[in-house]
Amino acid sequence: MKDNVTSDQLKVKYRYMFAGPNIGLDMYDGWTQFLAQACAEIDAILGENKRRFHFSQIKEKYGSARYYYDSESLGSEELQRIQTLLDQAELATETACMLCGSPATIEKHGGWFLCLCTAHADEHRDRISARRSGLGV
Repeated sequence: MKDNVTSDQLKVKYRYMFAGPNIGLDMYDGWTQFLAQACAEIDAILGENKRRFHFSQIKEKYGSARYYYDSESLGSEELQRIQTLLDQAELATETACMLCGSPATIEKHGGWFLCLCTAHADEHRDRISARRSGLGV
């Protein structure tokens, strides 16, 4: 499912999903593919009335993505379908590197839980070690 869509492209394609009031839309390159798939399916669920949905927050928490949204006048069936899609997207981020999308695991890195592939985890550990030893990278 490796899609090369960027968060900027996603924001343009589904402008209405990202245009409403929000408290932060932090999207990581490695996870954008999962959000892009969910956005395409949400767009299809919404049909002609696109103004009824937008993301109120997108963030990383405990090593995986979290997607929060506001919706107006959506039926319970539509809401359930959308929630299921976003739950699946969140679940997919638990095994994909947040930076590149490669297979990864969630581990604690310098006080934070991050989902990183082996290469990015090694780079991150090296930066933490350098900072602790006073080398600053």
